[in-house]
Amino acid sequence: MSFIPNCAPQTVPPPAKRRQSPIRALLLALLLLFAPAFAWADTGFWEEPAFPDRPLRGPGAALGVVVYNHGNDDFNEQHRAPVQPFVRLLAEDGWDVIKFARLRAADDVHRAEEALEAEVASLQRRGYRRIVLAGPSRGGWLALMVATRRPVFAVIATAPGGYGTKGDGPRRSLEELRARLPRILPGTRVMIADFANDPRVDSVGGRGAMFRRALADLPHVVIDRPQGFPGHTAAMTGRFARIYGGCVQRFVSPAPLPADFSCDTASGLAVGADLPLPPDAARVPPRGLLGRWVGIYPNGDARVLVVTQADGSQLNAVWSWSSGPTGKRERAPGFERLSCTVSGTAITCPRPKGVALFSRRNDKSLQYQWIPADTRQKRLTMELSRPGQW
Repeated sequence: MSFIPNCAPQTVPPPAKRRQSPIRALLLALLLLFAPAFAWADTGFWEEPAFPDRPLRGPGAALGVVVYNHGNDDFNEQHRAPVQPFVRLLAEDGWDVIKFARLRAADDVHRAEEALEAEVASLQRRGYRRIVLAGPSRGGWLALMVATRRPVFAVIATAPGGYGTKGDGPRRSLEELRARLPRILPGTRVMIADFANDPRVDSVGGRGAMFRRALADLPHVVIDRPQGFPGHTAAMTGRFARIYGGCVQRFVSPAPLPADFSCDTASGLAVGADLPLPPDAARVPPRGLLGRWVGIYPNGDARVLVVTQADGSQLNAVWSWSSGPTGKRERAPGFERLSCTVSGTAITCPRPKGVALFSRRNDKSLQYQWIPADTRQKRLTMELSRPGQW
């Protein structure tokens, strides 16, 4: 260190205060408010609208905000994957829906949990009073974990898992869920759906009983391996949205939940209720072949066959259709009357652009096949059941 001798101390006058403009002050306040969102852009996490065709209403007009958290994949960027169809139903109800995106390289479970917690804090500062965390697989896992650290209105987790299917991943996920689910903050509504033929579930003998015990002190619903929904991605289908979407909508409704709320009694009962039918078809009671039969394609498109008259080799029916809850409306809902012939268990119904074949399998189901007149078009198959038999 060097010194300069014989230098008397000098008094330096303070710099003149600069008056801050109102615009500058506003920009600084906004930067501080949304600082976490800007910071995440450099760390592999960011926020974007889940449905670009549905503008956000804002905290003052929306019911609240749904934060959609996608899954994780060892090879593909899952933030590009479609949002679960049932989530669109919440957007149509008046919720703002955003996607909390994560780059695969940044998607460490603990780091992602901290980032999602910061996102929730940011949304709360922006004025959202109700926050729903939703998502499949690791996205559902993160939603459940953050609910132990931040107050949120509800969590919708489908096939939640944090550590994959390799090695002790399923067992590790099970033990951490068992330890942390009881720490979800009081009052949080929690819905969890698990599915058969999912290694995360099958390898540990099912998780439904553990979920119910861990969530006993919270308003909760556990959809445990429902029939007809196999595999880890079962909730990614329009069919899941068609059957369970209404239950999800009621579960996150701002209205108080009934003490006996359950998806088990609601699932499937309303499927096809929104499809158009003429008055005479709507009143036919189920008996033998008569009455209503309902089918759903994987994309959620629904079909209803109402057999109005069956007399020997002749059968009259009404065929009704409606698009699934996927945001695509290529075909408006409608119906047509069918005049069919019956031979044994086979029912043949000519239609303007092809033939509809129905095969009676038992008293509870019909097998449907669509054979288009244009051979370049794809043949379609579906199983039809009595409403409520899913």
